[in-house]
This record gives sequence, C-alpha cells and structure tokens, in this order.
Amino acid sequence: MPVRKYEEVSEFIICQCGSLEHMAHFGLTWWTDNKKLEGCEFYVQIHLAPTTFFERLKNAFTYLFGINNKSGSFDEILITRERAEKLVEMLNKFIELDNKMQNTSKVIY
Repeated sequence: MPVRKYEEVSEFIICQCGSLEHMAHFGLTWWTDNKKLEGCEFYVQIHLAPTTFFERLKNAFTYLFGINNKSGSFDEILITRERAEKLVEMLNKFIELDNKMQNTSKVIY
C-alpha cells in the first residue's frame, strides 16, 4: 500500500506596525506517494478585521443582493525585508515543485 507523505512550510507575517489585525499566513504544502511528487498547493490566509454582529449582517445583505462598495474592501500588511526573503524562498520552492509535477505528469499518447 502506498504511503502518502505530507510536508509543509509556512510563514506568519505580521505588519511592521505590530497590529495582529494586520496579519497573513502563507503556506506551502506538498505530498508524495512512494517518493513521487503527487501535488502541491500555495495558499494565503488573511486575518479579517473584527466587526460587530450588525456590521456582519449588513455585509451579508449587501453580498446577497449584489450591492458592491465602489472602492472595494482593502487593508494592508507592511512586510519587513527579512520576512519578504522568507516569502520569496517559499514561492521559489512552490515553483520548483510545480515544475517537477508538470514534467512528471505529461502523458505521451
């Protein structure tokens, strides 16, 4: 029976301002079966600013009825150079894994 092995690299990035409301989690997960790369995913989880029940209810109604804010909803995270370098390493690893998958998954008919 093949053994599926999962590996993960992740990085939490907190804004330079120090506020935990300005936080993101970047992750890279890949899995292998018997040492053969089967898949990989890069993901980002963003911390959403806390709101009251009534604000969330209002947001739900605007979403349900297709009412959009003209400027959208934005926030920011200021990333230090050191964290940016770790993020670049993670993205390079994702590209490397994805290239391996594309090279090994080509089927010749």
